[in-house]
Amino acid sequence: MLDPQDTWVDEFKKISPADTPIMGIINLADVIEKLTNKVEPNFPAADSILPGIFKWNKALFVAQMLSLVPTQAPDWIPKVANAWMAASMGGIITPGTVTAASIWGQSTSDILTVPAAATTIPTIAVGQAAIITTLSAIPALTAVNPQQAQELFAKSFFLAVSAFSFILIGLAPGIPPIPVPMPVPAR
Repeated sequence: MLDPQDTWVDEFKKISPADTPIMGIINLADVIEKLTNKVEPNFPAADSILPGIFKWNKALFVAQMLSLVPTQAPDWIPKVANAWMAASMGGIITPGTVTAASIWGQSTSDILTVPAAATTIPTIAVGQAAIITTLSAIPALTAVNPQQAQELFAKSFFLAVSAFSFILIGLAPGIPPIPVPMPVPAR
């Protein structure tokens, strides 16, 4: 289950200063991964949700972030959002983690994923936009209130992950069984 926004802010504040930019990026990625991987579908009709539905692709995020050039200009904002988006799109969603026999009937869990065996999160672009919008306030805020800018940075990633909506597919009764996709918001 997704941690509350205050937890994200607290975890981001705990990131230790790094000796190198690479270590700073890895430390940031570790926190984002730890918090993001707790997200699960808010599937009220499900009998159970097993842990591990989503694994964010930290390595992809780090690789994209390493291409950033330090700058004071706000052109870093979409690059950070793009790195987060790439890591989210490159994440792994494990089928079979939501049991909803009462909904799907034929299958007792989410068994198929679209496309080609990958459950989708069609709202990743919404999360990317949330990061860009939220981070856009940081350059002006940094000079006035650096602590608030740091909190806003953490909040941007929380808002992005909160925007996740999963498409889960199970089988309804029929011959042959009928795939039934269900959009499910994150929690």
